[in-house]
Amino acid sequence: TGTEMDAWVSLLVALLLVVVASVLFFLRGSSKKKVPQEPVEEKETPVKAKKKPGKNQKSVPTKPKQPQRESHKRYLCTLKNHTNEVVHCEFSPCGNYLATASEDRTLLLYKLKTIMEPSHPHRRVNILGDVPGRFCISIDGKYVVLSMQMTTQINVYGISSKGGKLLKQIRAQPHHKQPINAVDFSSNLKYMLSCSSTDTRINLWDIKGNVIHSFTTNQMSNQMARFSPDSKFIAIATISTETKLWELKEDKKGGFVSLEKAIQGSSSGAHSKTVTCLDFTSDSKQLVTGSMDGSWKLWNIDVNYKLNEDARCIRTSNEPNGKEIQYLRVSPNNQRLATVSNDTTIIMWDLTNGSIVDTIESAHDAKITAVSWSRNSDVLASSSEDTRVHLWNAKI
Repeated sequence: TGTEMDAWVSLLVALLLVVVASVLFFLRGSSKKKVPQEPVEEKETPVKAKKKPGKNQKSVPTKPKQPQRESHKRYLCTLKNHTNEVVHCEFSPCGNYLATASEDRTLLLYKLKTIMEPSHPHRRVNILGDVPGRFCISIDGKYVVLSMQMTTQINVYGISSKGGKLLKQIRAQPHHKQPINAVDFSSNLKYMLSCSSTDTRINLWDIKGNVIHSFTTNQMSNQMARFSPDSKFIAIATISTETKLWELKEDKKGGFVSLEKAIQGSSSGAHSKTVTCLDFTSDSKQLVTGSMDGSWKLWNIDVNYKLNEDARCIRTSNEPNGKEIQYLRVSPNNQRLATVSNDTTIIMWDLTNGSIVDTIESAHDAKITAVSWSRNSDVLASSSEDTRVHLWNAKI
């Protein structure tokens, strides 16, 4: 009986082992069927994902942006002749040229007659040992006055009437202690001015490079300075919330006598923060100022300042997003105003009523440094840190 009992136990154990082995075999077989499917899916998905994003990633920085810009109703063309940040652009008042200056240490001059050609033919001047900054072009289109970023130096170039060739005329040292942030040429071709930010000095000098007058604004810094189109006044934007106006005094023979304070700014309607930029209307009767407070103001300066009459604020308009206005220019026909902030957007305004005419978003791929109107007010040029200069149709 004991032997029979042992036999039954052995049989049960054997059966149990068979059952367990069968279950394990079944489970193992099932897992083998499922496992290959999972890795296959994981391998195929990443391969597809890598190919598609790879193509998209290459196209994102350029393809979506350029068609969007080039399809804008105001887009005309792009000048790609600089290899570094374009610090300034300027149409000549005579209507013949567009000049651009870049941190690639070059100054380029385009003839407007051929600027729309695919090759964008131009003249080039290489700047040795310095980096060009702001510049201006004389009203007759014969001179370019170029400031330098690294030194206190100013270069004056003559423009040949044959082919628009730049010829170096003068290399002057206008007695500034710090780099110059603004230069301008009077319309009567008698004077040039240079403005330094941190040493707060304004220098008035002739075309030969002789400083004939120098004075300080007694402010912490100067932001910008310009001649009025009639050559009678100099407007200066300082770190304060007001704009100063100085009158040029001459003798009967037209020689320089003195520079006297005319308008000291108005507390009524003044900006709430620093005035960063300014520009005159072509009749010299009005002045537009832009500020860190995100607004631009139109001022009537055609007043009797000898009787202590102050400039009167005619209109105030605010940047839609409250961004500070860093640069602005009034169109020669006094109908439009172009403003830019520390971004890539250009806003065109109706100067007669203060409304927005058009907004060009993503006009550039980096911060816009300057804008300039053509003589007939039909074209607006914009320069940027993205190394490009764009031309825009500014017709109404």
